[in-house]
Amino acid sequence: SRDNPVHIWDAFTGACQGSYCAYTDAEELTAGYSVGFDNRAPYIYVGFNNQIRVYAIDRPGRQHTSIKTFKRANRETTGQRGIVSCISFNPDKSGLFAAGSYSRNVGLYDGGTGKLLYNLQGHRGGVTQAEWSRDGQYLFTGGRKDDEILCWDVRNTGDVLLRLPRAVTTNQRILFDLDHSGRFVITPSLSSDPSLLVYDLWAQVGEAGAEPVARVPCPALANGVQIHPTLPLLAVSTGARRFPLPGEDEDDAAAAAAAAGGKRARG
Repeated sequence: SRDNPVHIWDAFTGACQGSYCAYTDAEELTAGYSVGFDNRAPYIYVGFNNQIRVYAIDRPGRQHTSIKTFKRANRETTGQRGIVSCISFNPDKSGLFAAGSYSRNVGLYDGGTGKLLYNLQGHRGGVTQAEWSRDGQYLFTGGRKDDEILCWDVRNTGDVLLRLPRAVTTNQRILFDLDHSGRFVITPSLSSDPSLLVYDLWAQVGEAGAEPVARVPCPALANGVQIHPTLPLLAVSTGARRFPLPGEDEDDAAAAAAAAGGKRARG
């Protein structure tokens, strides 16, 4: 959260196991924008503006190593510009990880050296999520104010392999998920008729992109989904931020938002 360090919590007891702090050059505490666990070693990667900081999990505090994602030298710029908004490690444990940026690009990095291997371009909005297929050969990315989830083949990077349309009209982080078999992608869609879209990745893909095989109506605006890894269960989070109108206080805004959600649920 804002102006706070990264905390690691015990998933069973709820106890805080450690805090990892980041400071600016002026020695002011600053917060990260994203976190990701290294699936090969006990490290946590935290995204900042133009850099990723790497902390050893067993050494809480401020000590870290830095991966500079964007560099300036002799009036030349190299690397991946912008705030690192999401980090995801390839499940094949090769050390390859993806880092999305609010500057509408996705970097593929070597976790061992921190070297940028590829800089994927194609999103129209800031990237907010990166998810790998189970075999680690495909990367799915989604962004804010971007109406497509993009699929990349990391064996042949550069071109978009598949486009999955959805409606994302705000800067809110809208989270999708892949099922355990790797066949289906489920994502919220913030259209005038809120729904969950289900895509079959094994189906034939047209020139304009894939078509959903199912649309599941939602009683309220959904902003994220999570598929259980072994059971036939789907978790859906709903809600959207609503700012008070002129002459309206926060309690009135909350009541209006609740009433709107109730109308959608009854409809």
